[in-house]
Amino acid sequence: FGERVAVHCGTVEELDAAAAGAFTAADHVLANPPFNPPDGRPPPDPRTATARVARPGLFEDWARAAARLLKPGGTFTLICRPDSLAEVLAALRRRFGAVALRFVYADPHMPAVRLLVGAVKGSKAPLRVVPPLTLNGPDGRLTDIAEAIHRHAAPLPLMA
Repeated sequence: FGERVAVHCGTVEELDAAAAGAFTAADHVLANPPFNPPDGRPPPDPRTATARVARPGLFEDWARAAARLLKPGGTFTLICRPDSLAEVLAALRRRFGAVALRFVYADPHMPAVRLLVGAVKGSKAPLRVVPPLTLNGPDGRLTDIAEAIHRHAAPLPLMA
């Protein structure tokens, strides 16, 4: 497993610097970039703020770093807030296609709370919206799929 998976924890700038090196043939890049708006009260710790608060151009930086790391046809997946959709799509436009969007709902009767975005490096396939992921049912308990993901590490295909 260790020789097939490389985990990088750090800023996108550090990731982009790593991509400039020899490692540029990844099959998949998974990102959980900071996506909280900068206009709220920032965390007191600067490292925590860097990890949680989005800055202008962040999705462009992530798309560039992912494209540099991925081999042709490799996939990039990230999670963001739904209100970031326009910025995410603009960042992916020149480098990725076959974009898949999966909206994530905490409650089936409320607006989406997160958005999972998948894309394929170099693809020209059109964007598609795949069925949503709803985390809680009307009774407030985890849905079957959310339970399987949360408790049993079940996969959630995005690109399929």
